[in-house]
Amino acid sequence: MASLEPGYGTVEVRVQSGTRLLLAAFVAAIFTSAFLLFAVQPMFTRMVLPLLGGSPAVWSVAMVFFQTLLLAGYAYAHVLARYFSLKSGLALHLCLFALTALTLPIGIQAGTGEPPATGQELWLIGVFLVSVGLPFFAVSANGPLLQAWFARSSHPTAGDPYYLYGASNFGSFAALLLYPTLVEPLLSLNGQAGTWSSGFVVLAMLIAAAGIAALRMPGIAAAQKSEVAAPAPSWSARAGWVVLAMVPSGLLVAATAHLSTDVAASPFMWVIPLALYLATYMVVFRERLPFRMEIMERVVVMLGGALVLMIFTGEPFLFVSLALHLGFLTAATLVCHARLYQARPAPSHLTTFYFCMSLGGVLGGLFCGLIAPNIFSRVAEYPILIVAALACLPSLRTLSVGNWQREVLPWVGAVVTALGIKLAVSQMPGSDLHSVIIGLIVLLIFAAMVNFRRPLAAMVLVAGAFLMLIDVNLATRDILTMRSFFGVNKVQISNDGQFLRLTHGTTLHGTMRLREADGSPAPQRPLPLSYYYEGSPMSQTVRAAQGRAPAGAEIGVVGLGSGSIACVGRPEDRFAFFEIDPVVVQIAREKSLFRFLSECAPNARMVIGDARLTLAKDTQLYDMLLIDAFASDAIPVHLLTREAVDMYMRRIKPGGMLVMHISNRHLELSSVVAAIGQSLGLAGAVRFDPANPEEFSKTSKAGSLVTALVKDADTLKPLVAGGWKPFEPSKTTVWTDDYANIVGAMWRAYAN
Repeated sequence: MASLEPGYGTVEVRVQSGTRLLLAAFVAAIFTSAFLLFAVQPMFTRMVLPLLGGSPAVWSVAMVFFQTLLLAGYAYAHVLARYFSLKSGLALHLCLFALTALTLPIGIQAGTGEPPATGQELWLIGVFLVSVGLPFFAVSANGPLLQAWFARSSHPTAGDPYYLYGASNFGSFAALLLYPTLVEPLLSLNGQAGTWSSGFVVLAMLIAAAGIAALRMPGIAAAQKSEVAAPAPSWSARAGWVVLAMVPSGLLVAATAHLSTDVAASPFMWVIPLALYLATYMVVFRERLPFRMEIMERVVVMLGGALVLMIFTGEPFLFVSLALHLGFLTAATLVCHARLYQARPAPSHLTTFYFCMSLGGVLGGLFCGLIAPNIFSRVAEYPILIVAALACLPSLRTLSVGNWQREVLPWVGAVVTALGIKLAVSQMPGSDLHSVIIGLIVLLIFAAMVNFRRPLAAMVLVAGAFLMLIDVNLATRDILTMRSFFGVNKVQISNDGQFLRLTHGTTLHGTMRLREADGSPAPQRPLPLSYYYEGSPMSQTVRAAQGRAPAGAEIGVVGLGSGSIACVGRPEDRFAFFEIDPVVVQIAREKSLFRFLSECAPNARMVIGDARLTLAKDTQLYDMLLIDAFASDAIPVHLLTREAVDMYMRRIKPGGMLVMHISNRHLELSSVVAAIGQSLGLAGAVRFDPANPEEFSKTSKAGSLVTALVKDADTLKPLVAGGWKPFEPSKTTVWTDDYANIVGAMWRAYAN
């Protein structure tokens, strides 16, 4: 357990059994409260995730909701601590717990309806509020409230209760560590909700025990009467607390959203950054820091420069990318939270301090979760917060005006010059000129890392590098960026001018040839490329469906992308596309961008919404149903469960097939599909088409991993003849709506 020694030096006292029991009761209550507080966040968000297509933005909005309600809980704690005696405050708080117990167990409340086509954020907040609002509010107040009550007791260490924050953060950290490693793999969602409810009852008893123990301590009345309020903190001090809490909070949400988009929108990717964030409180909320601040400042600068470089190169290495994102988040948060603790007020203003911290957390979450997605067409909030974290380094406050000028002006000039060159070069065609921009970006990043002893110069250079990175990639240039609740979609042209590509995050979602290798225009009817080229696994499945339906096949596709697969079809085939993101539909239908739909399937039916909901209502039966929503590395888990596959199969004609595109850089999903197929009595096959980077650069033909499930094994014969392999028996535990194991899928991907 984290150290529970007081922050203002080591106090050596010979405590009696009463004081030992008092401390134990408060520590147990604070620990349990924090454990429940942070266990409910991934648990309930996991319940809600399928309602919005598994979008990584669900967790960002959830963070905003939980931080806002935490602020309300801290305000409630402030009122109880300031205006009520310990006895009356305890009675009122236990009444709140009794009322909350009537709403348990936690679950999505009936009557919330289906997600709207727009305004998903507000709808989602409403679902959280009516479903988990009261339990979370009741638990959220305990951290500062119990510390304030402890400060009123006659315990020898009551004069400095801040050390109890260690128990709170240890409980939070334990919950976040155990949830993805033990709770989620071992318990269904219903089991998790029941266990949490039992813990809530235990917490109420611990709070009652702690309050009664404090009231029975000798001298409690004298201790409360002798409490002397220190001078109120200035408004500038409070503003400083808010800022130092806001930047790490925003950085946490932005980094988590980035990692969730690149790997998987799941509790595993949510809790790692949050656990590290909370661990920083345990490290720095003590009198003596376990590190030298000036060294940590240099680490932040070095990691910041390396992080810009990693983002620029497209983050090809998962574990290096994870290390840099999480390393910068941890180091920057350590600095900000250490400054927070050093600026803490006297215990009489403890609840004010925690309220300001919580307010900063809410503002950071609001900026990243609600404001930025609606004002920026790209993910600008993450670079902004990286620069803001560098601006919070304490050495910047001690610089004189002369030092500011000497450190900043030369590098501001360098950045302005680089931006001017970029503007001029971007007006000229040619890949060689594009290389000039890339070289300038690398120079700025290198200069930032070299200036690790001069944080102000590094901050300017990192900001300049991010500005240079706009619309610049190693192999492409952006021509259109559109953002929605479901992520950022970019239309890009390869530097040689031959290909137009649609990407979501770092994942390709379609390619169309613009010009031939000799520079001549490509045919008006585009050929399908990327994962859909003739002879690819997915084109083979379409040909098999066409062979069974010579008069025209009914083909359903979940996940539109650029609409490439439409050009694998024949004029007599009928396509229906199920797409959750209206922005993707807008891009695919724009004739000046991609022509797959306009040339090959102008009458294709378009259904907007989450496929689990829209397909369940669909009455059409299909010769082939393609689930092509897994190519993005943030997989929508709810589309890959036993219940989902069972529903898909009910939409397929006799002799038809269910096809799943499960290409993924970080997760092994083939055995998951095989296990689901086994459980439903289906036959299956898989084909792996390995990627060839050299071939891709020339022809834009991409590798893929595709599976097929059928009711009759004879349906697979054309595929097996084309190189597909029947499924081997799978030992992977079947994924259901109530259970999924992302950690296991990641482990298998890197163990094989």
